[in-house]
Amino acid sequence: MKEKVQKEDLLRRIGNISQLAYARRSRMEDGTADGCKVITVANGGGLAYTVIEGKGLNLLNFSYRGTNLSFISKPGLAAPAFFNPHNQEFPRNFQAGMLFTCGLLNVGPASIDEGMELSQHGRIGQLPAENVSINTDWEGDDYFIRISGEVREAALYRENLLLKRSIVTKYGSKTVTLHDIVENQGFEPQPFMVLYHINIGYPLLDEAARLIISDKGVIAHDAISENGKDKIAEFCAPIDNCPEQLFCHDVCHDSSGRTLLGLINDELGIGLAIQYDTGPLPYLVEWKSMRSGDYALGIEPANCTVNTRAKEREMGTLQTIRPFEKVAINLELTALDGPDEISNFEARVKALGQT
Repeated sequence: MKEKVQKEDLLRRIGNISQLAYARRSRMEDGTADGCKVITVANGGGLAYTVIEGKGLNLLNFSYRGTNLSFISKPGLAAPAFFNPHNQEFPRNFQAGMLFTCGLLNVGPASIDEGMELSQHGRIGQLPAENVSINTDWEGDDYFIRISGEVREAALYRENLLLKRSIVTKYGSKTVTLHDIVENQGFEPQPFMVLYHINIGYPLLDEAARLIISDKGVIAHDAISENGKDKIAEFCAPIDNCPEQLFCHDVCHDSSGRTLLGLINDELGIGLAIQYDTGPLPYLVEWKSMRSGDYALGIEPANCTVNTRAKEREMGTLQTIRPFEKVAINLELTALDGPDEISNFEARVKALGQT
């Protein structure tokens, strides 16, 4: 598939562009997902993914040329009506998927901070989006598919935070780009925590997979994770009752602040590259779960670690967003196909560690 085609030449060969690329709205009608609105996208370049309009414009399924890249948790997708913010309930509402947005007032365990009950990984990823639009149009010889919308986290006498999100791809491309702007539309400063929970699953994640990353150091989250520090880039077959491991990477970046990392499966000959700006996301958390039935790798760019909010404040890592301040965040997911693309990707990641 050529990424660049002439518009006129392509339109000679088709009746409607939806023959090759589309974004289609639908509503789930089964089980706990009943009523949740989703948008299914195919871009004609092998990428197919589902945007969850009903839950934070997160990404659910994500595949390349029919091969799944994402991890879906055991409960699967649950509509926002089933969201229960109380302690221990998060695993029943966490569908995982290619992207689950955590924040905006809390990332990490449920806790109570300054008298406020905070749910695990916050509320923003569980809330329905509003003002959602789908735009598909030509710009020169490029046919773009854009999904845009807003998710608001607000409460009487408390916060008023708005997340504006745009998810963009184009015909023939192997890349999906996420553009986020977080704005404090209230009149008081607010704690600001955000983490992009990118979840990779089988068959991309398997014994043949390798994490490709350049970092300046790694901190293990606990004693169990410390025991696995020497194998953070390696993966095994699923193990029954295997405990999860968490690591925080100090990633290398180029002169503009961009970093690049990803997962390669040499047997499949494909991979997933993740690129983002480290300015607004200075931390990179790795969630490694080799547990049977919960077999996943989380790559999680963030502006905090995964401690409680009180602990983040104590550590000096808790950020604040001022009244009417805007924070822009850009992140790219790119499928890698074949030895040439994989080799080029590995060389680019290695070069980051030499700058």
